[in-house]
Amino acid sequence: NPYDVTPYPGNACTASHPSHLAAIAALFGLPFAPPATGRTLEIGCASGENLLPMAAAFPGARFTGLDFSQVQIDAARRAQAELGLTNVEFICADIRSADAGKLGLFDYVIAHGIYSWLPPDAQTAMLALARACLAEDGIAYISYNTLPGWRMRGIIRDMMLFHGELYPDERAKVTQAKLLLDFMATHVPAENNPYGQYLRSELQMVSQVDENYLSHDHLEVNNEALYFRDFMTRANAADLDYLGEADFATMAGTGIALDAVQKLNSEIKDIVRLEQYYDFMRNRTFRMTLLVRRGKPVQRQVSAASLTRLHASSSLTPAGENDLGAGIAVKFQSVSGNILQTANPVTKAALQHLRDIFPRSARFGDLLAAARQHLPQSHRDAVPEEQDRNTLGNDLLIAYALPGQLQLHGADLGAARNGEAAGALLGAPAYARWQAGHSAIVTNVYHVPVQVNEAGRQVLMLLDGKRDRAALAAQFHQLVVDGKLTLTQEGAVVDPDAAAALEGPALDAILEYLSQWALLCRVPPQV
Repeated sequence: NPYDVTPYPGNACTASHPSHLAAIAALFGLPFAPPATGRTLEIGCASGENLLPMAAAFPGARFTGLDFSQVQIDAARRAQAELGLTNVEFICADIRSADAGKLGLFDYVIAHGIYSWLPPDAQTAMLALARACLAEDGIAYISYNTLPGWRMRGIIRDMMLFHGELYPDERAKVTQAKLLLDFMATHVPAENNPYGQYLRSELQMVSQVDENYLSHDHLEVNNEALYFRDFMTRANAADLDYLGEADFATMAGTGIALDAVQKLNSEIKDIVRLEQYYDFMRNRTFRMTLLVRRGKPVQRQVSAASLTRLHASSSLTPAGENDLGAGIAVKFQSVSGNILQTANPVTKAALQHLRDIFPRSARFGDLLAAARQHLPQSHRDAVPEEQDRNTLGNDLLIAYALPGQLQLHGADLGAARNGEAAGALLGAPAYARWQAGHSAIVTNVYHVPVQVNEAGRQVLMLLDGKRDRAALAAQFHQLVVDGKLTLTQEGAVVDPDAAAALEGPALDAILEYLSQWALLCRVPPQV
């Protein structure tokens, strides 16, 4: 098993989180199991990097991980034991012989980064297993490489396989493939050469990836990219229907000219054909497709009413003064620089409220109430609540269809703000604290991998929910005294004996950073 020889380096996949899948189901009018108490199966779970943070966050839910690599399953079980989790089980089995009856039914079935790399019979078995294990209102997430975008990467894969023929050792094949990519990315002519320009950009992207990733994602014996329509033909044969994409923005035509989106939507009523045209126009390389049992009544006309069961979070910040007056447009900016503009008073007030409570989320009904409370009495007298509900709902849907503007969740994931209450106990997600003992990459409350520096890593490990700010400060001081942390001022290292005056501001800055990256959680988590 190549995954026993070279384990796949895993991370949390944000788009596969049950809370995210539940939000997409709600938008299309389907019921969903509460993520905090649901049942989740991950096919191809590797060492549990995606499943373990979910299990740690949702002690009332059940999780099962299935993988063919005994080495990776053993690693997942070791991590599970260290975390003391009893609500997750890891099973080593071949998909083709896995017993669906023994596994049981699941509300969420995840298969991330596995389908394209399976031989044809295992692909068929995987879809059959996903369907057999899917509960009545279950949602399956399956990611895979797509055409036409993967054609160029297929050429690069062919280059590497051709070059690798000279080297019998598998590790040497990967090392030499990376050297070839570096050489090609430097020497392929690009000036006045569209093919060369595109090839060079793809080569540069692939050449920057980790060797283990390169080995499994590009040099595996099986690596099939296929058209979305062909994938859906296979899914339909397994008695599965199309729900949507985990990346909702792509379904709204993001990245395609508005007039083209409008023309395609007006003329093409078959959702699968519509999505296939989008793929042609985007040259799409990868999909994260959501499937449901055949015959589910998916409502394609998304409306504000679908937000009733959901929570929203956003860090959008007004670019200037947030004037709540009617008809006055205000620009809200994301961390990445994207702009959302609105003149609707209730939306401006709601976005301001979400920024004020960030990284916490707000249930839609509570957000509406808070937004109206921010507005003057004259607005509440003149505008019925139902009108504001529809206005806010429609604007939030527009924001959600734009990358990086707004997140929707099927549950309150328990994020906390720094300094929420004096004397409060400070906690971080259990899995993030465990990760901090091994790595600088940790998983936040919203299942997003975050990189932290050494000081953040040390403080994270202390946030076990048993210390308030004063107790944490004492432990922080001890880290400085013991030489495990060094403080700097104007670029110079401060002697530990003289660092006491800097410790308080330094700790506050670290906690604020952790808070803004959703690495603080309420104690106990209220999910």
